[in-house]
Amino acid sequence: MQDDMVVVQALVAAGKGVTTLPGLALQAHRRPDIHTTELTNFRRQIFAVT
Repeated sequence: MQDDMVVVQALVAAGKGVTTLPGLALQAHRRPDIHTTELTNFRRQIFAVT
């Protein structure tokens, strides 16, 4: 999972996407060239698409 968070941040830094990440993932590895904003009062919803 750690590698996935690194790849996602690299895609954002390259201008190829946006994402939401858990705070713990950013504590483990955070690129200095991306901007992060904490979402407060955010209700978590998970969707599966097939």
